[in-house]
Amino acid sequence: VVERPLADLKRAAKAAGGTVNDAFIAAVAAGLGDYHRSRGDDSTHEVRLNMPVNLRPKGDTSVGGNAWVPARFLVPIVPMDARTRIRRLSPLLLQARTEPALPISGFVMSRLTQLPRPLTAAVAGGMMKGTDVAATNVPGPPIPVYLSGAKVELMVPFAPKGGAAVNVALMSYNGVAQFGINVDTGAVPDPEALVECLVKGLDDVLDVGREDAATPSGSGSVRKAPVRKAPARKASTAPTT
Repeated sequence: VVERPLADLKRAAKAAGGTVNDAFIAAVAAGLGDYHRSRGDDSTHEVRLNMPVNLRPKGDTSVGGNAWVPARFLVPIVPMDARTRIRRLSPLLLQARTEPALPISGFVMSRLTQLPRPLTAAVAGGMMKGTDVAATNVPGPPIPVYLSGAKVELMVPFAPKGGAAVNVALMSYNGVAQFGINVDTGAVPDPEALVECLVKGLDDVLDVGREDAATPSGSGSVRKAPVRKAPARKASTAPTT
């Protein structure tokens, strides 16, 4: 589990013109790219990522349970600075969240749950075979919560791999962004190195917000104010007596 202040992640996303999810996926992509290159693999330029997309309208509390479907798309993992990566991923993730076919996927998934469990598992597993990595972002309670009078100190977001080599989950709780990294050690020979690469990718993303906070303009670079010259004044001759 990796923890970072949620405010830092929000600041980085805003500085790059993206969302918290854009910054999160940018960190995951950067870490995956670094890991591949550290293993001598310079030929993998993108990975197939599976991300659950929430279909519930904002503010809808009419029914309980989940209302999401999986979206799968290619994510570039080639080297680039964190700010550029967030900006490049932003339209890609927006397209994935607004794909017109997503509601149909929800209908299909709901029908799958009515089939015998072994058949449902076989079909769902087949749908995940083409996935390299899964990533999920779940907003949690923004304030402390209690269970039987005891304060909950930590919410650990470990999501199932579902056929992927790794699932990186983000859950926010009480101002803290908590990242759970669930690795298939059969597919990832050095899970410790992968975690180190993912942490570095996350910190590189957070540096985008810190850079903007350290500059007066808040845009990642120092801008000098234009020098304005005062208009020339005509010399006047005082009257003589």
